[in-house]
Amino acid sequence: MSHDEFKPIVDLVAPELPGDWTELRVRYRYYDDASDLKIHFKASGSNDWASFNGGGFDVMDIIDDYRERTHPKLDEPWSVLILTIKKTGDMDVGFEYGDPGIFDF
Repeated sequence: MSHDEFKPIVDLVAPELPGDWTELRVRYRYYDDASDLKIHFKASGSNDWASFNGGGFDVMDIIDDYRERTHPKLDEPWSVLILTIKKTGDMDVGFEYGDPGIFDF
């Protein structure tokens, strides 16, 4: 997997973030044909994550496409993708497995 696959997410979301953002976190959950997306960012001088409501469906489409291409090849498909992007360009992609609690209310 290349981080270049997720660069379009940065291109979509970064222009809408406050100018002092330092880190972006995208958390995508998929389970039993349901999915959701949460985007948060950190601002300079803060340790707190703030909610961000931009890029939603376009970001979800990018990750849905990635999931559709990769899941059939995996012995244990992931249920959560966590993308962490620093303003410096560093990027980390993490995965979680099993029921992510998407239907918990």
